[in-house]
Amino acid sequence: MRLVCPCCGAIASLEAWQNDPAWRDFAVTQAKFPPLLQNRIAPYLGLFRRGKRGLLPTRAASLARDLLVLVESGSVQVRGEESRPASIAIWAAAMDETVDARPDRLKNHNYLRKVAWSLAEAGAAQAEKTAESLKANAREAPAIGKPAKCQGKDVAPLEERQAVTDMLKAFTKNFGK
Repeated sequence: MRLVCPCCGAIASLEAWQNDPAWRDFAVTQAKFPPLLQNRIAPYLGLFRRGKRGLLPTRAASLARDLLVLVESGSVQVRGEESRPASIAIWAAAMDETVDARPDRLKNHNYLRKVAWSLAEAGAAQAEKTAESLKANAREAPAIGKPAKCQGKDVAPLEERQAVTDMLKAFTKNFGK
């Protein structure tokens, strides 16, 4: 079977691609990525090409392995900054932003790291803002008066129990955001 590259028009047999150890290594590495990232790898690695030249299979395999290590670490760090948690979704968004920006002559994954770190930082800031909002809501909660007696047990009046229930609902609603 003869395959034609949709980007450059190069023609080669499927067997030729399969027989090259570097391309096999690249394919095995690409298969290890989470499904959300697999379709983003080729466009991202295309940014490492020089001019009209293609990306050598050994270079593609090496870049893919390095990228896999970054993604599997579950965090991202840039020079001089603290490490931030980085989910698969953050890496996917960072790869999309990097491909959209089309930086010239990438040599390593540092540009992607910076984008992922800024996305992770924004996510951490949003989480901190949500936590502060929840704390403020807890401080503004209506004061619960002295509970009434009911069969020898302390029971808060119905209005106060409803207020607490409403606060708990609001808390759990905002918790997942």
